[in-house]
Amino acid sequence: MTLDSLLFNAGTLFFAAWIAVITGVSVAAFGRDLFPFAVLSKQAHAPESHDRAEPAKSDQHPSAR
Repeated sequence: MTLDSLLFNAGTLFFAAWIAVITGVSVAAFGRDLFPFAVLSKQAHAPESHDRAEPAKSDQHPSAR
């Protein structure tokens, strides 16, 4: 193997790894925009917010304390 082929292989592996990193960061940052169907399917299986119990509210006005 010559030095040229080693440099070519190293460069190819470097850029393949770089593309994988950029793709992972992009999906993490913009996943909701890129894959809106995945967000919709998660929302369909999640419990709705009005099912949760609300905290008890005081009958007194805050300034009456």
